[in-house]
Amino acid sequence: MTVTPRRIKKLESRSFKTESGIEIKIPAELCSSDDAVEFIHSATGGLSLLIKDVLV
Repeated sequence: MTVTPRRIKKLESRSFKTESGIEIKIPAELCSSDDAVEFIHSATGGLSLLIKDVLV
C-alpha cells in the first residue's frame, strides 16, 4: 500500500470546524495528550474542546 504525501499531511493534524465557521487545527500527537487538549462530551450530544497552556 502506497501512502501519498497529501495523505500523510492530512494525518498529521486534526481539524475541527464550528457551525459559525471557526476552524481549529491541532497536531495529531497533541490530540491524544491530556496535557494539551481535552474533549468534553455533553449530555445533549455536543462536544467542547479545552485547549490547555495556550501562548498568545
